[in-house]
Amino acid sequence: MAARASGTDARDGDAASSARAAEAAAGGLGATFGDEPTDPVAVFFEAFGEASRRMAYSRIEQRLADRHGLDLLAFRLMLHLRREGSRVGDLAHSVVAHASHTSRALAVLQTRGWITRTATRADRRVVIVRPTAPGWDACVAIRTELRGALAERVHDWTPDELQAAAAAMRRLAEAL
Repeated sequence: MAARASGTDARDGDAASSARAAEAAAGGLGATFGDEPTDPVAVFFEAFGEASRRMAYSRIEQRLADRHGLDLLAFRLMLHLRREGSRVGDLAHSVVAHASHTSRALAVLQTRGWITRTATRADRRVVIVRPTAPGWDACVAIRTELRGALAERVHDWTPDELQAAAAAMRRLAEAL
């Protein structure tokens, strides 16, 4: 790291070391802008940023959403519907969306006849979303299409690589 290169540390109180440490941190957790990161955390940070951006704006999901006449949020909600039902708040959390946006997207799915929304008896503010029979068929089709599209992109990965990637993603999700 830049602060260590001079043999001092930002904790030593050296103003130059502090400045170098701040510059390194601003450049990507140990790298400066335009430089290739060498620190393992910086390398991870760069890969995480790129993967996050690509997943957040997935062309695969957008293409499939368009094919089904859905916006991206409604499409992602379809991926998270459970046959036994889900609370609206839990769905919003799953797709990392505000409850009001989730509600609007669910209204589109309800208009299509793909879901029902029912307030619970115990607390009328809590709404449970359940797929209808045609909605469940659409969920299965959408999940199958997405899985197939992802399989095309990792067709040359070994089973061990896929398992390692899945384990790393699960561990990362738990850490976040």
